[in-house]
Amino acid sequence: MDFYCLKIVKFYTSLIVLLSATLFMSVPIGSTEGSRVDSKKDDHLVAEATTARGYDSNIFLTKKDQKGASMTIIRPRLSLALEPKGALFLNLKYEGYFKFYDRDEYSKENQQDQTASWDLGFKPSRKLRFGVRGEDVVGSVKRDERQNLLRSNGNVVKFNNLLTTLYLEQGIGERWNIDLSWTDTERDYSHQDSKDYEDSKSQRTDAALEYKLKKSFSLRAGYRQTAVDFQETTSDYGEQEGYGGFSWEVKSGLKVSYLYGQAWQEYDFGGQDQKKDHSTTDARLDLSLGQGTTINASYLRSSNYISLWDNQNSSYISDSISVNVRHNLFDHKVNLLLSGRYTVCEFDLIERKDRLWAEDVRLAWQVLKPLLLILDGNFTKSQYTYDLSSRQEYRTDRSWSMRAGLDWKIFNSLLLSLSDRYTLFKYRTEYQDNPDDLTLRKDGYYEASSRLAYSLNKRIGFELLYQYLENRSQDQRTHKNLEDKEYIDHRYSAGLRISF
Repeated sequence: MDFYCLKIVKFYTSLIVLLSATLFMSVPIGSTEGSRVDSKKDDHLVAEATTARGYDSNIFLTKKDQKGASMTIIRPRLSLALEPKGALFLNLKYEGYFKFYDRDEYSKENQQDQTASWDLGFKPSRKLRFGVRGEDVVGSVKRDERQNLLRSNGNVVKFNNLLTTLYLEQGIGERWNIDLSWTDTERDYSHQDSKDYEDSKSQRTDAALEYKLKKSFSLRAGYRQTAVDFQETTSDYGEQEGYGGFSWEVKSGLKVSYLYGQAWQEYDFGGQDQKKDHSTTDARLDLSLGQGTTINASYLRSSNYISLWDNQNSSYISDSISVNVRHNLFDHKVNLLLSGRYTVCEFDLIERKDRLWAEDVRLAWQVLKPLLLILDGNFTKSQYTYDLSSRQEYRTDRSWSMRAGLDWKIFNSLLLSLSDRYTLFKYRTEYQDNPDDLTLRKDGYYEASSRLAYSLNKRIGFELLYQYLENRSQDQRTHKNLEDKEYIDHRYSAGLRISF
């Protein structure tokens, strides 16, 4: 049994155990007459599953030698909030997406993505709360954004990220609060052609102390320790951080917070210990101007690490500035969102520096009560090095994206959704060993979809979905199309949704 199957078995075993306990505990919620367990009104259990049959006209996303096949799609979803009149509480969420092609020779194109999160704890008093929360994500990710999401061409990495946190929140008197937590993270990767994707385990301990000088102003201090253990050849490292700062609600509608810290890192690199220290900052401003206008701005300086390729695994320092502006017009019938972000990442153990610019615009217009129009646009630019082979690459990527969407509630039980998105990618690649070996490429990606959903009642619904996908690629030096990168794909599906 391979890596991925083992993880799926492990995932479902844990889920079944958790669901069994959950369902056993949730039986008294409004279902057993004369039950001794009193439940609150906000306790709820939502279970939903959508099963669809469909057809994909171009499974491998190729221009020539197209292959089509029927497929089955299953989308389960579960949400549970349980808080009886006692100390115990439980929040559980699960979402899955499974796509299986009928023919065995296309099994490598099957898709399985799952996310589960939970928070199980106790609240014996108003000032004490402790428990365990976590998240498990099983899925796949592109190895290179310039390539299609295919299992067959080696561009996909399968992963399982499991995060578990033990926490305690304690209030002392009217002014003191203590937060303690310990987090264990396991990252497992699998790739059919490469062994460069290395698993890792990490532990992080957090301790924070807050003191309220008055209702609108509080002081905060904390300590954090992190240890990362890569399972093969990648250098392990540890980090300790101490920080302090304040949170101040200056007046109604204006809140500022600031934390400054110092971190010390230690590496086991090449059999020799190396140490480095750096500062950390978390500064935020939240401003409400009334009339539906809010501004959020932040500056973050922190450390993190890449956990994918062993020849690039390294901690890095990131400085990020972001601004978000939200504005409501015409009695909240029009919602406008503007956001911008600039991030610089400097790596410690490799000669690499990444820069990222991103801007987003979104407009949501409630044209009529049953009609919602959505327009959004996005621009990103990133500059970074990327090592897909033995040659070091220096890349600049740019992308522009525009989308128009329409949701029309024709009747109370019938919804029509239309969406069109066009994205333009431009790539520039240079190689360290031969600067004259230059790659200039432009990709235009268009996606259109239409969805018709009919609700028979609150528990049963039907949906029809059509998607059109098209990609055009061009070598900007020769202005010739790259036929091996181009494709057109049609996808159809009809599904049944059942809620419990």
